[in-house]
Amino acid sequence: MKYDLTANIEVTDGLTNGSTCELKLIECKTSSLRPSIIWVKFEDARIGANNRRKYSHLYGKDVEKIWTPMFDIKRSFTYKYKTFERIQFPLRPAAGKTIHKSQGDTLHEVVVSLKSKRKGKIPHIHYVALSRVTSLTGLQILDLNQEAIAVADCVRQELHRLRTDATLQLCFKPLYNLSSNYFKVVFNNSRSLHAHFNDLKSDPNILDADVIGIAESRLISTDENDDFHVPGFEHQFD
Repeated sequence: MKYDLTANIEVTDGLTNGSTCELKLIECKTSSLRPSIIWVKFEDARIGANNRRKYSHLYGKDVEKIWTPMFDIKRSFTYKYKTFERIQFPLRPAAGKTIHKSQGDTLHEVVVSLKSKRKGKIPHIHYVALSRVTSLTGLQILDLNQEAIAVADCVRQELHRLRTDATLQLCFKPLYNLSSNYFKVVFNNSRSLHAHFNDLKSDPNILDADVIGIAESRLISTDENDDFHVPGFEHQFD
């Protein structure tokens, strides 16, 4: 099950408030049912690396080396002139959370409920929710209430200003703005067409050329020509 840290344990080690982990094992003392260590796994192996080295002597046969130990934290507070001490592990369940608490998360799969019962609309809350996931295939939307989707007026005004008064002026004239009387040649050091072919075939400045020269394509003999075909162009390998 997913959990979030609720305190800044060691910022330099990535153990910060809101960091998401997966609970793997609850270890109890031999003489008590009270947990002594909660072992968690972070998706990013860099988080907790220092603590794993620091507490390497605690790892038993049932504990994997990529798990990070969590210990209880004592907090004192005063209420009605009395001092209390609270002891708890800095973890909270996070398999489900509000959109506000999910800000900053990066998820591969997520189910988002946009069913709102609030009378007032919260601008851009839908963007915060939908942008948590890395791809559309990993996104599932439940209870979409389009009436709850809102955009702040100041954002509308700024977008209008950017499109009308702040249009970016290029320091060069792109090929697609040159007369067709010119013979246009583009040279591109792709450093792997496998990685950048989709970028190349969607760039209007490149596609307006008469000849496209590609260096460091890193193609191999087993690559198929059709996989790297650009409409309107013919292949020539040298």
